Amino acid sequence: MKSPFVLDASALLCILLDEPGGQRVYSILDHSRIHAVNLAEVIGRLVRSGMPAEKAVAALRELHLEVETEFATKQAEFCGILLGSRRDPSSNIRLSLGDCICLTAAASSGAVAVTADRRWIELDGTVANDETFRVELIR
Repeated sequence: MKSPFVLDASALLCILLDEPGGQRVYSILDHSRIHAVNLAEVIGRLVRSGMPAEKAVAALRELHLEVETEFATKQAEFCGILLGSRRDPSSNIRLSLGDCICLTAAASSGAVAVTADRRWIELDGTVANDETFRVELIR
């Protein structure tokens, strides 16, 4: 059975950068996973902030977090539809590719997407592609 929580990059960064919301993420860490694309976002952010690449990778490995590596055609289609509909200037919520990957990974498996991004709460309970988005804000 897959973990009931899927972490967005912003959620994992709360732990690594000692930001508000980190305690909630710590409390669910053993029941969470992150998509490999979102993991790459975290590493990129840490390296951009001046952390040596080896240290960034080591810090993430120490968390022993389950990393989801699959991105099947059905999920890619779902993600692409969400990305296309949320990049439109008329959309209230503009989402990045990483956002869409986290949201569709969670929705596709019935998990909760965990994020620090307040805009996502507007998606909580929304049904798309016969899947329901469930979102938890950590701060």
